[in-house]
Amino acid sequence: MTEEQREQLHTLIRTKKPLGKYLTRFLKENRLLFAGTDRNVLNLPAIGKSMTYVMVGITENGKRILKFEHDISRRHSPITNRMNEVYIVENKSVAAYLRQLKEIGEEIKDYRSIWNYCEGNTEPRFSIYKYPDFNFRLTDTMSNYSENI
Repeated sequence: MTEEQREQLHTLIRTKKPLGKYLTRFLKENRLLFAGTDRNVLNLPAIGKSMTYVMVGITENGKRILKFEHDISRRHSPITNRMNEVYIVENKSVAAYLRQLKEIGEEIKDYRSIWNYCEGNTEPRFSIYKYPDFNFRLTDTMSNYSENI
């Protein structure tokens, strides 16, 4: 969606009742199949998911080598503050993945674009998920984490 459409959708979600009627009209007027308000995440079964990654290589048998970064807009375990980039090798090649999808009855043509995924960036958070500041301070203490393990 364009920035203008995102603003219109935000206003619609916050102010219009009944929402279903107005949302349906918004989608038709803007020729949209759905209103995606959440961030897009690469999530392929048996491969994994992340929001920010880049393909940095490919193995001799066709598995991609991906470099991931942690989403800095989310609060993670403190260990991520000391980690460098994370590299993974896909557990199967794209061709093997497509063969597996075909075996379970999927239409392979629906997945033709996965050959092109080599870079992804965290999308901006939709405005309805940008909450106002609290009138109190959150603690930085993590009770489920210890550096002395």
